[in-house]
This record gives sequence, structure tokens and C-alpha cells, in this order.
Amino acid sequence: MNEKPAVSLIVPVYNVAQYLGECVEGIRRQDFHDFEVLLVDDGSTDGSETVCDEVASVDPRFRVLHQPNGGTSVARNTGIAAAEGEYIAFMDSDDILHPAYLSRLYALAVGSDADISMVKFAEGSLPDCSRLSLSGKKPVVLSPLEALERTLYQDGLDTGPYCKLYRRSLFERHLFVPGLLYEDLDLITKLLPLANRVVVSDDLLYYYRHRAGSNIGSFSLRRLDVLDVTQDICRRMNAFDRSLQRAARDRRLSAAFNMFILLNRNGYGSTVESDRCWDIVRDLRGGEIVNPRVRLKNKLGVLLSYGGRCFFAFISRFVG
Repeated sequence: MNEKPAVSLIVPVYNVAQYLGECVEGIRRQDFHDFEVLLVDDGSTDGSETVCDEVASVDPRFRVLHQPNGGTSVARNTGIAAAEGEYIAFMDSDDILHPAYLSRLYALAVGSDADISMVKFAEGSLPDCSRLSLSGKKPVVLSPLEALERTLYQDGLDTGPYCKLYRRSLFERHLFVPGLLYEDLDLITKLLPLANRVVVSDDLLYYYRHRAGSNIGSFSLRRLDVLDVTQDICRRMNAFDRSLQRAARDRRLSAAFNMFILLNRNGYGSTVESDRCWDIVRDLRGGEIVNPRVRLKNKLGVLLSYGGRCFFAFISRFVG
């Protein structure tokens, strides 16, 4: 390996001993070799910290950074600060990689001289690596603002930090915000405008594991963070043209719809939090129906919302 690796792969680790071995083996099977791995032990207490040390003792590509528990954002920021690669990639410690994950991301970035490259992911509770494959399709090169607009409209570009390769210099201005539940949405909308270009491939090279008790499968009022994040995005998009402002409003409307439904389903239907969501819906729904970039799901939500709050709350019990 070169003195300075091409890629730094950052893996936050917290109490995932039963999955960590599978994660590490997926990294070791990569067909790309010019990389380092930063295992950031975020105060594990289940033996994960020992597994990290054992891995690093036999494979010099792995480095372990131990720290008190601070959460995923803090762990990722720790990894970014210690990274030596020209590019940075991320992986969750309970997920699985296709052997071409790093090589493909790197080839896409270098081949297009892009600051950010992206691939796709599969997901589920029981990993099925047979679903991972190279698509054979030609990648698409986007301008940073095209990529940002597609991200806000939720048009095929995911906000998660995984499945992406970033030029390390992008993180000189922005990092993950500690304690923020939607830190991925917050950060990607800050990084994309800084990129020179973005290259996107349909290759399925990452398996995202759903675990019981994870943020994706549970509800808490912390999920209302998305309202603050999307409000800030709308504020930041005022520096750009009206197309991005409309995209930001649509993303905020989508967040308000989703939170309103979740609040009603989880016993918070008559609360100030639910009131806030409904106020956002009423404020932003105008113009959505005639905007061709808006997803059908949001357009249907807007139509139903004109039936009134009680009607929409009733209907939302039966829709996803």
C-alpha cells in the first residue's frame, strides 16, 4: 500500500460484536487494495472493541480509534480527522459490501474527475448478497446543483453517507452535526454544492441491514429533527435559483407529511408537534400539484390534505 492511501474507509463501531466479523470480511474481500480502514470504536461494551484491536493486529490496513461513546456523527467525524486518503468512504459496522464496492466508487470518481461518486444499495433484515451486482449501465455525470435538486426531490439519489465516495477536501468546511438524527440529509445538502461534479451508477454494491431498535424501524420524537433540518435547507437554498428553492420546499413538505403520519400512528395526534407538521403542510402544499418534479406520493398527499386535518389523519392510518 502507498504511504498515503487513495481511500479511507470509515466504520463507526458500537456494540455490534455479532455482525462485526461479517463486516470486516466484506472489507477484506475488496478487489481494491489502496485503502485504509478506520474502525472507530465509539465506547463499545460488548467486546466489539476487542475484535477491532484483533483485526488491526493482523492486518496493517486497519487502524482502530477508541473513544468514549458520542454517537455515530462524532465517530464519523473522528474518522474524518484521522483519515489520510485522498477520498473518504463510509460503512456501517453491521452492513455488507460487494467485493467491488471500493474499486467501483474509486474508478467512477477518477474516471469522471468527480468530487463525489455514488452507487446503489439493497436493504433488508436478512442480508441477501445475491442481490448485489454490477449493473453494466453507463454512469451518469451530474452538475452539483443537478445532483442537489434530484436529492431534494428524492429522485433516485439517497442521502446516506454510505454508497458514496467523497474527495476528502469537501469535509474541510462541513462535518456531521453531533446529536442530529438526520445528519446525513443535513450534510449531503451542504457538500453537494461544493463538488465540481457528481457521478452516479446503478451498481448495487452495498447491503444495508435493518435491525430491530434502529432508527429506521422505531419512532421517537427525536425524528422531528427532520423538520429543523429541512427548514435550514430551505433557508440555505435561498442563495440559489427558484428551482432549488422549490425542491427544498418539496423535501420539507415530504418531511412534514411523514412526521404527521408517524405522530398520529404513535399517539401524538393532538400535540403541538402534530400542529407544527400540519401548519407546514398547509403552508407549502400550494403549487405542488402542477410541479412535474414532485413525486406522485407527495401529490396524492396534497390532494388528501385539502380534505382537512381529521380526514387526512384518518386516511393516513391505512397508507404507508
